[in-house]
Order: sequence, then structure tokens, then C-alpha cells
Amino acid sequence: MWAWLIDPGNGPLISAIGIVLTVLGFPLTLVGLYWTYNQAKAATHAAAAAELAVKNFKMQIVRYDASKDLAFAMAALKNTLRHLDNESWETVVGSYDEAREAFIRILKNVSDLDEATLNNLSTISEQIRRFCDKVDRASGGKDSYPDKNKAKSAIRKNYSLVIDIQKYLYQGI
Repeated sequence: MWAWLIDPGNGPLISAIGIVLTVLGFPLTLVGLYWTYNQAKAATHAAAAAELAVKNFKMQIVRYDASKDLAFAMAALKNTLRHLDNESWETVVGSYDEAREAFIRILKNVSDLDEATLNNLSTISEQIRRFCDKVDRASGGKDSYPDKNKAKSAIRKNYSLVIDIQKYLYQGI
């Protein structure tokens, strides 16, 4: 069956078939290389799009967590106001410190807040810490309790910062 390939009389025919296959194969190889290049290029774009999608998804998770922390901070601030009205200083410290912890989580996790908001969060966290320390000292008889009205005013300012951060977070949704 394959004997005609090695028959010397068929040499010119075999050579002609080889040339035709070479002439046809070379352009097909170029087409295949071009197609492969386009596939690789498309894969690069798809990888970049996938990376962007992952970043967006992570940011949505961060925003969700921050929204949860903001709700927690709002509730803690409301409880702090209520405890201040009752002059229940121990529970004031507990609830106000919970708000501070929520602010700190937001500071650590939400990296795309503007510089002013980050500074405000940091300042408020420090003020809450100092307030709680003063109440702890007053409970031990080493200091006087903070002025209730000044504390309420500060808490209302904290609350307005929470509202501003919420507005910012909901812009991206």
C-alpha cells in the first residue's frame, strides 16, 4: 500500500505533493500563530477584567462590613446618650467604647476614605478613649466626671461623622 512512496518512479510526484503541502502549510501556520496571538491578547484582557472584578467585590465586602460597623457605632452612640441621661457612668463607658471599637475597625478596613474623614475618625477615637479613661478615674475617686452636656455635644458630632461616612459608602453602591 505504501510502496508507491518509495518507488523511484514516483519521485517527482512525491516532491510535488511535498511542495504543495509546504506552500499550503506555511500560510496556515501564520494564520494559526495570528489566532494564537489574539487568543493570548484576549486572555490578558480577561485576566485584567477578572482582577478588577475581584477588587470591586472585595471593596463591596469592605463597604458591607463598614456599613455594619457604622450601624453598630450608631447604636452604641444612642445607648451612650441614653446612659448619660441616666448618669450610669459605667455603662456610658461600655457603650461609648463599643462605638470607638467600631470606628477603629472602619479606620483599619476602609482604605478609600478621604484624608479628612480618616483624621476625624482617628481624632474621635482618641477623644473617646480619653473620655472613657476620665470616667474610669472618676469612678475610682481620682478625677471628676466629665460634663454631661459637653459629652452629649461630642456624641452628636460623632453621630454626624457616622452619617457622612454612610453617605460616602452608599455612593459606591
